[in-house]
Amino acid sequence: MSSYSDGWKPVFLLIVREIIWYVPKASEALPELPGSPADLTEFYRSSGMPDEVVSVRVLFEYQRIATVLKDWKYGRDAESERRISEAYANAVEGLPDFPEGASVMYVPIGIDRRYARGFNQSERLAKIVGKTHRSPVFRWVFRFWSGDHQSNLSKTERLSRNFEFWMPPFVGMPERVILVDDVISTGATLRAYSEFLIRKGCKNISILALARSSQ
Repeated sequence: MSSYSDGWKPVFLLIVREIIWYVPKASEALPELPGSPADLTEFYRSSGMPDEVVSVRVLFEYQRIATVLKDWKYGRDAESERRISEAYANAVEGLPDFPEGASVMYVPIGIDRRYARGFNQSERLAKIVGKTHRSPVFRWVFRFWSGDHQSNLSKTERLSRNFEFWMPPFVGMPERVILVDDVISTGATLRAYSEFLIRKGCKNISILALARSSQ
C-alpha cells in the first residue's frame, strides 16, 4: 500500500518541473546584432509592397531568436521580454537615417488574439521606438478579429487573405509613419496595413520589423 507521502511525489515533481521551466535562462544570450539592419525594401517591393513604403528594415533573422521570442509572445515570460526589449532598444537607437518627425505605429491585433495573449508585442516594440527617438505613438487604428494564425496558413493563403482595419473618422492620419511589427515573412499583413494607411492619407511609410522568417 502506498503511503501518504508517496501520493505527493507526482505533485512535487510537477512543481519542480514548472520552477525549472520558468527560471530565466541567463546563459542564452541574444545573438550579436549586425552593424546595421538588413534592408529588404526591394525584395518586398517586388512582392507588391506599395511605393509609399520607402524602406523595409529587419534587425534579426527569426530562427536566431525564435525560442526567446516565443517565450515572450506565447508564454508571457518577463525575462524574455526584457532581453528582447533591451537588445531592440540598443539597435533602434543606432538606426541610420531615422525618419524625423514621423509617428510610430504598430500592426493591431484582433480582440481574439489580444484576449489569448494578453498583449500586443508589436505595440510594446513600438513604444520602445517612440521612447528612444521621442516620437509619438499613434494608437487609433483597430482590428476587431485576427482569425487564423499566419503559421497555420500556406504562403498562397497568407497573400490572399482579407484584413479589416478600422480608424475613427474624426482622427487624422499622420503623413509620415514608422510602422513596427515583430515578425515579417511574406509581408502580406504589412502590405495590407500599409495600403489601409495610404487610403487614410499616409504618404511615407518606413517599416521596421524585429525579425524576418523565411517560412
